[in-house]
Amino acid sequence: MSIRVGYSELSKLLKYSSGARHFMRNIVLITLMFFSAALPVRADDDAPSAFQKAMEVYVQNASFLIRNNIDWRMVRPSDAEAMVVIRFNPNGTFLAAKVEERSGNPTFDVALESAVRRSIPMLAPPPIPPGASTPLSIPMRFRVQR
Repeated sequence: MSIRVGYSELSKLLKYSSGARHFMRNIVLITLMFFSAALPVRADDDAPSAFQKAMEVYVQNASFLIRNNIDWRMVRPSDAEAMVVIRFNPNGTFLAAKVEERSGNPTFDVALESAVRRSIPMLAPPPIPPGASTPLSIPMRFRVQR
């Protein structure tokens, strides 16, 4: 059985949370990421498209988790955009995360780096392509929210 949850479903689900919102939001995201993205791609699926779909869901969920860990109070409004690359071994263990392209907005860059550090322990392993033997790099773009 496979459960696929996208960004819009997560947004609707988390829209109504209150109280310990940040904590509960992360618990829900961790659970959904585990069930939607960490499942292996079945061999009878069309491998390239099944992996691509699983990876799209993973990137949406991981981006959502990182975005929700950004402390927006310290970010100056601008049209800034930055790219984070997260690397995993072929067996799914975390290797590294790095801000590859800086935004030009120093407050956003610092807030994004901090959010990535806080999110790494909560990230589920990504879907692994069949026959993978090299580390998997997953790029994600983030923009300043106005």
